[in-house]
Order: sequence, then C-alpha cells, then structure tokens
Amino acid sequence: MPDAKKREDGLDLDKGKETESVKDEAKEAEAVKDEAKVAEDVKDEAKVAEDVKDEAKEAEAFKDEAKEAEAFKDKAKETESTEDEAETAKDKEKETEIAEDKAKVVRGKETGSDEEKISEPRRKTAEKERKRRSSASQAGKRKASSGKGSTSAGKKDASAGRERPSSGRRKKRRRRAVRRKQTPFEKYFMKISGPIAFLLLIVSTILTGRTVSASRKAANEAAAAQQMQEAAALALETAETSATATPSPAPTMRPRALPIPENVPEQDVVGFFTNGLASVDGQSVTVLCGGDNLIHEPIYERARTDNGYDFDYLYQNVKSFIESADIATINQEAPLATDLEDPSGYPHFNTPKEVGQDLFDAGFDVINIGNNHMYDIGSQGALVTEQFFQNRGIPVVGFYRSDEDYHNIRIIEKNGIKVAFLSFVEMTNLDPDDSDLGYCVSMEDRELVKEQIKEAREQADIVVAHAHWGEEGTTELTDGQVEMAHLMVDWGVDIIFGNHPHVIQSLVTITREEDSQLCPVIYSMGNFVSAQTHRNQVVSAMLAVKIARDANGIARPQAMGVMPVITHFTQDDRMDIVLYPLATYSEELAEAHYVNGSDGDFSLDYIYGLLNESIPDRYLNRMSSLTSS
Repeated sequence: MPDAKKREDGLDLDKGKETESVKDEAKEAEAVKDEAKVAEDVKDEAKVAEDVKDEAKEAEAFKDEAKEAEAFKDKAKETESTEDEAETAKDKEKETEIAEDKAKVVRGKETGSDEEKISEPRRKTAEKERKRRSSASQAGKRKASSGKGSTSAGKKDASAGRERPSSGRRKKRRRRAVRRKQTPFEKYFMKISGPIAFLLLIVSTILTGRTVSASRKAANEAAAAQQMQEAAALALETAETSATATPSPAPTMRPRALPIPENVPEQDVVGFFTNGLASVDGQSVTVLCGGDNLIHEPIYERARTDNGYDFDYLYQNVKSFIESADIATINQEAPLATDLEDPSGYPHFNTPKEVGQDLFDAGFDVINIGNNHMYDIGSQGALVTEQFFQNRGIPVVGFYRSDEDYHNIRIIEKNGIKVAFLSFVEMTNLDPDDSDLGYCVSMEDRELVKEQIKEAREQADIVVAHAHWGEEGTTELTDGQVEMAHLMVDWGVDIIFGNHPHVIQSLVTITREEDSQLCPVIYSMGNFVSAQTHRNQVVSAMLAVKIARDANGIARPQAMGVMPVITHFTQDDRMDIVLYPLATYSEELAEAHYVNGSDGDFSLDYIYGLLNESIPDRYLNRMSSLTSS
C-alpha cells in the first residue's frame, strides 16, 4: 500500500508538472502574440513615417512652385512694358499651370495615391476658371477704356461744351486708370493665389481620402494643416520681400480719405476774413451763399442709416463758417420728394428729404430750389419740397404755389436791416404736360422778374437774387448772363448769387446807374458738394457779403470775401466725399484726391491758379472793401 500511494503521488506530481509546462507554453505563446502586435505597430509607425515623408516632399514641391511663381513674377515685370508682352506672359503662366497639373498627375501615378484620380478634372476646372478670368479681365479693360459713361453721373452732368481728349490721351488715361486699381504686391498675390488654392485643395483631398484609423487621420490632418500654413506663410513672406526689394513703377492704390479733423474753431473764422463774418457792433449784416448742393447717388448711399439718412458728415468741416454768417443761403439742386418716389441721382434727381434738415442744422437760413432740376419729380415733387421747408419754418425761394405766394416776398431782418431773397431761372426741365401745381419765375418773362424785384425793393433794405443760368462746364459767360445781371441790378437787386455751370465763374461788381451802388455779382459759385469728377468741379466758392448802413442810413453792400471749399474724395466709387475749407486743406490731401491723376494735376498750385482766373485776389480768403470791376 505504501508503494501504491507513492506511485499515485508520483503520478499527481507528474501531472502537476505537465500542467505547469502547458501554462508556461501558453505564456510563451501570449508573449509571441504580443511581439507580433508590437511588430505590427512598428509597421504602422513606419507607414506613418512614410506618409510624413511624402507630405514633406509635397511641402517641398509647394516651396519650389512658390519659387517658380516668384521667377514668373520677375519675368512678368520684365515684360510689363507693353500690353502685348503682358498678354504673352499670361499665356506663359497658363502653360506653366497646365504643366504643373500634368506633373501632379505623374506624381500621382508614381505614388499610387488618389491624386491621379483628381488631377485631370481639377486641371479642366482650373482651365475653365482661367478662361473665365481672362474673359472678365478683357471685359474690364473694355469697360475701363470706354470711360465711366452712363455710370458716372458727374461726368455726364458736365460733358456739355467740353472737347473730348484725343484718342492717344484717352488710351493713356485708360491704361493709367486700370493700373491704379492694385499695388504691385496685390497684382502678384492675385497671380499666385489661384495655384496656391489649387495645391491646398489637392493636399486636403489626399489626406482626407486615405483609409486610416480615426486617431491617425486626425494626426495627419493636423500635420498637413500646419505644413500648409507654414508653406503659405513662406510664400507670402517671399512675395512681400520681393515687392519691397523691387518696387513696380505702376501707380499705387489711392488711400482712403484721411481722418476728418475737428471743426475749425470760431476764432479762426474771424481771423480768416480779416474783418470777420458776423457783426460785432450789431450794425451790419453778413450774407453768405454756397453753391449747388447736388446730391448724387454715392453721397446719399454713404449717408444711408438704419432709420433713414444722415448727411451731417458732409458739412461738419465748414459748419462753423456757415454759422458765423448772420444769414446763409444755398441752392438745393434737386427736389426732396422721397415721400413720392425712391431717391435717385443723375439724370433725374430725387434727394432724400433728410438733407433739408441737415442743411438747416449746418447753418443755412434760406433755401433756393429754383433750378433746372427742380421738376425732376414733376411739379408735385417741387410742391412737396417747398412744403417740406415751409412746414419747418425755413424760408424757401424759387417755387411759388400761387400768385399770392409769388407776392409773398421772403424777408429776413437782422440787426435792423431787412434782406429780401428772390430766385430766377433761365431754364427748367418741366414736362409741358405736367399738372399746374405752382410755378417758378423765368428770366424769359422779364416783366415778371422786374415786378418781383420792385416789390422786394419796396419792402426791404437789401435785395438778394439767386440766378440759375449759363452753360455747364465752362468758365465763359454767355451774353444772356451778362445782360440779365445788369438789368437786375438796375431794377433794384443788390447782390446776385449765380449757379448752374458747376464750375466757378467770374466775381465782379456792377455799378447801378440810379445810385452808383457797387453790387456784387458772382456768375457761378460751382458745386458746393457733388460727386462730379472733373478737377474744376470739386472747387467751389462760398461768397460772403457784408452789408452796413452809410452816413445817410442807407444799407449798402460794403465788403465781400470768398472762402473756397473743396469737395474731397479718394475713391473711384466716391463713397468717402466730405467738404474741406481751402483754409484747412493741405498738399497731402490734394495729392490723395481722386481727381489727382484721373483728371490731371490736382494740387494747391492748381487750386489757386483756378481761383485766380475768376476771383480777384483782393477777395480771395479775406474780406475786402468793394471796388469797381
């Protein structure tokens, strides 16, 4: 029995050893399995490394393409001298891009990636896009060569009486206008932006198209994005460095409007006109007049707000001068009939009515609406405009609702001096079939003009007349202007403020035969504000006339002065228009003006030269006693 027990114990021991051996073998198998997994991970990591290597090659290729683009830029600069050579360079660029696309296809075949599948359709798409851009570019050139035409209200409005430049000059202006649109850096960056975007799209498609694990895919995308960002930064840095090192001779883009300064202090107004504008002794009256307030579409679009329109920005730099006069008047060159129709610009104006209140807030006390555009919205539009001002207690002249209203002379009394305001027109655009809702006083009806002047003379000390006359776009006076000016002075008008030509015309004094009184007459003050784009249309004159009683107690004009005003803007769309008094205008602003270059030289020398043609030096920028012309 003991031997049997030993044998059983021996068997149990052997079985235990066998079990332990099996366990060891299982552990060894598990270890081998783990090693296989490690090997698989190593294999995967090797694939990832290979992917990174491929992506590094792609980034390197991108850098090479950026260098090729830089080389092409240098080549384009060499061929920029003529338009034909530029076109040849563009064709070369297209061939280069097509060659790059084909190279991408070859690379796709060599690597077995999805790039091969997408290169051909991408190439066709890119080719179509290049053709579209080429067509658009040619259309843009044709549009530029034809001028602003019907889209430029200001140029149309001042085209009468002006000779067109020669064919050679027009071509030169067109080329200059096209080149002015972009800086050299912007031109180059636009050239390389297409290939850059195409390369980025290919890289992104390759990365997202691979079948990998979610974690590896995210890692690859992050790495690719980083590489693309670095490559783009490198290309941009290269372009900027090149643009700085080798500036192009083409004109740079014009800057936007410079910051608007604070309003001119009140003491500067007194210093500007040596005797000051406002009466200091309570015994005199200064009457000031601005030119045409002509609101083209860019101006009211700039003034648009969520609740209507705000034109205060236009007048803020000249507001203190206007307010300093005892009485200020202006010609509102369009109806304010937006209650009837939507606002519009040239050729049929309809100005947002808010400009009426903003004119009053700027310091104007009397509004003239007698002009050729007063009936652009019909006689109903003229009536609505007149009522707008009358409802706000603002005297308005130029349109009369009835015979009774015609005899109601608009008179303002200041410092014991009564000043009457009248308005006469040489032409209007009234439709003959329009309903009869009122009328203006036409210069053709001389008896009617004489009658109203006589009535005003009997009721007031001084008679001021707005006169809308002459030919647009010229400084030459018509015989009708000169004849009518002398007649009105002899009939009793003391001061004549002329408008309509949109440029400054002569400032003179006419001696009345009856009492030898010197009467100031400015045949045209030009545009107080407009969006017209000839350089002589952005300079206007605000004329101030000082009235005082003589030793016999008779009120007479005794002195006058002209403060020029510049309508300033730097952009082709004219959305940054603002007014500056010439007293605060600088050479820097003149150089930045849009018309500088687009319509010839615009500088302080040009501005003063233009003014000296029409304004006697003794009255320019200062108030001086009247002398006979």
